[in-house]
Amino acid sequence: MDEIKESLKISAVIPVYNCEQYITDVIKSLEKQTYPLYEIIVIDDNSTDATHCKVLKLAHESRCHIKAFRHRENKGVSEARNLGIRKAKGNWILFIDGDDTAEPRLLELQLKSLEACRKEKPNQWVLVHTAHRQITEEGKFFDGIHRFKQVEPEEILGYQFVRNHVCVSGTLVNKKEIQKLGGFDTSLTHSEDWDMWLQLAQVGGFVYVDQPLFNVRRHKENASKRIKDMLNGEQKVFKKYELSFIESSINKRSLSRTQNGTDYVSILFKIGFWEEGYEYLKKQEKTTDFAPLSFLLGLYYLHHQHINNAKALFNNTLKHNPCHGAALNNLGAISILLGQYDAAQTYLHRALSLFPNYIDAKHNHYILKTMKSANYNDLKFTWRELRKQLTSYEE
Repeated sequence: MDEIKESLKISAVIPVYNCEQYITDVIKSLEKQTYPLYEIIVIDDNSTDATHCKVLKLAHESRCHIKAFRHRENKGVSEARNLGIRKAKGNWILFIDGDDTAEPRLLELQLKSLEACRKEKPNQWVLVHTAHRQITEEGKFFDGIHRFKQVEPEEILGYQFVRNHVCVSGTLVNKKEIQKLGGFDTSLTHSEDWDMWLQLAQVGGFVYVDQPLFNVRRHKENASKRIKDMLNGEQKVFKKYELSFIESSINKRSLSRTQNGTDYVSILFKIGFWEEGYEYLKKQEKTTDFAPLSFLLGLYYLHHQHINNAKALFNNTLKHNPCHGAALNNLGAISILLGQYDAAQTYLHRALSLFPNYIDAKHNHYILKTMKSANYNDLKFTWRELRKQLTSYEE
């Protein structure tokens, strides 16, 4: 760690908007870091509550060097983060949101992992991230830990195209590299962090620490609207890339040809290239004992409302993976459509027992209990495979 200490000064950048209730928690958690921060920079995006006053008070009382800035108008989180990057004197940036908290050894363990990776492959690492947990508004932990894995520098872009594995809070980024890229895209109101990680993944590797070292706070907000906005943001990001580039990036992962192929098709489906994805899958149809491939074929037929074909393929998915949450939910919804209510109850109960915070399954279970009969548009189908740990929202 001595070599790291000599070369790394870390600036924490915290964008805030109406975070009066939580800002003390996040700053106190940064003050307790076993590897001390060089500075803490708070960018208030024109809050309408007392956030800025609290930050000024904390700056006066804190043993850490806290800089407080405030926009005169609300400009969005990307503008706030970009201003923080410009003001930072450190050579690495720790991003953390104004309602999340860091565990005391976050920086210490991130830097140890960075040092180990640098010894093996010098000058190839631009970002360090960790596992994390979710907390309620009151700070209580939800069950489960959100994890990823360490992958080679040339693989991370392919993994990031398939799914964003990097939470912005608790992530350490090389300041020089993020500045070269021009900072976060201010035209994006959602998925702006994923957009930046995709760009950084083309520059260097991501170090991963498999310990939950920060906590993401979940709020009582309209989850369905947030998800819709996030999906719209993803579409805008995908439009920046040629399909051939996405496919070649995914194929650089040291996974099977079938896994890489099905993950690429999941992206084709996500951006509306249903027929192209289907033709791609047809070439591999002899391997439908591979649950993700069978699931994707089911999605194709579900999209075209060929319900019985979709049902058969989702059942085939469960044959090879009985804990496939998305297939269980979709079969539950299909069973409601077909008037098979006992079967719907069985599928949805199983999905919710495996994934208690599963929004789609909760919605369909509510339909089953209150309406029973429903049409295709009343139900929520799941159009991608689930993470092992789902995002949680308070009731």
